[in-house]
Amino acid sequence: MSRKLFYIIFICLLSFFQRASSQDCVLPESEPVNTGANMTIFITSDVINSFTLSSPSPYIVVFPNSDPGLVIGRTSLASSDLIGGQQSIAVWGDDTSTPETDGAANGEVMLFQLVDGNNLYDINFTFAGPNSFVANGTLPAIGVTYE
Repeated sequence: MSRKLFYIIFICLLSFFQRASSQDCVLPESEPVNTGANMTIFITSDVINSFTLSSPSPYIVVFPNSDPGLVIGRTSLASSDLIGGQQSIAVWGDDTSTPETDGAANGEVMLFQLVDGNNLYDINFTFAGPNSFVANGTLPAIGVTYE
């Protein structure tokens, strides 16, 4: 293989991987829809203090495990929005009166992400109970790791 052909292939591959990596990360911004069925996730101040935040308006989004593109909850972690250093997330359940899936089903596992400026992190909360949606339920987050 000639040196010129090698460099052309190398540049093409480098360009492809740079483009793919920049397109892979889409920051979720949509607001969840109030479906009339929800649960509350309570985030303690110890959990809030575990985050190292760099932007003035970070937020957490929640997705159902069955559809990671559907936002079913969102809350701000901006210091001006915290209540006594704590926060809660209203997580919307599926509205059974419509044919489309617009929230979590009972017992469905939830996924969490932190959007901090242009940075996106997957969050793994430790809960005082199972990580699943329960209509009209409350679930305290007592620990967190994120990457």
